[in-house]
Amino acid sequence: MFFQVPTIVLYLISCPGQICYVLYPGDETLEGKTLRLKQQYTLCSASLQDIIASFEKRSGETVNWEAFPERVAVQMNDTHPTLCVPELLRILMDIKGLSWDEAWKITQKYVIPQHFA
Repeated sequence: MFFQVPTIVLYLISCPGQICYVLYPGDETLEGKTLRLKQQYTLCSASLQDIIASFEKRSGETVNWEAFPERVAVQMNDTHPTLCVPELLRILMDIKGLSWDEAWKITQKYVIPQHFA
């Protein structure tokens, strides 16, 4: 029994440049810009949620959020990492229940702009 590979998969494998076209469509139009922002936000949010979950798991019962910037850091060197500032604030305040002042203090220590790295 043979496995039948879909034509689109064969096409994408034969043209590696097409993968970028599919994953990163042009952002010349409003639709393209909107899709790009959604993709960037999704990647940023998923990464932060994974980082936070790992930090919480390593912390055990009591999570010391002040230790968060000492354990992990994100370097902002492109567009989607810059979304981590508002997204980290949102997660810390809306999901983890920290105050604005606590969340902002952690975020400032956590995020490393490229020109400081």
